[in-house]
Amino acid sequence: FDYKKNNNARNLLIEDLKELKINYIDNTDSLNLVDFWEDDGHWRPSGHIKIADGILKWLLNE
Repeated sequence: FDYKKNNNARNLLIEDLKELKINYIDNTDSLNLVDFWEDDGHWRPSGHIKIADGILKWLLNE
């Protein structure tokens, strides 16, 4: 599964959020292929941990 191929939807969402002035957290760059299940592209526990860590850092800085 190549999650980078799905960046079009992500990029469109980010554009809309910026246009609507909605804050968002995007730490998907912290993910790599081992953080995804091969069968369907959902996050493995390691992916959830990385995303949760990013959210925690964001919350502590707000």
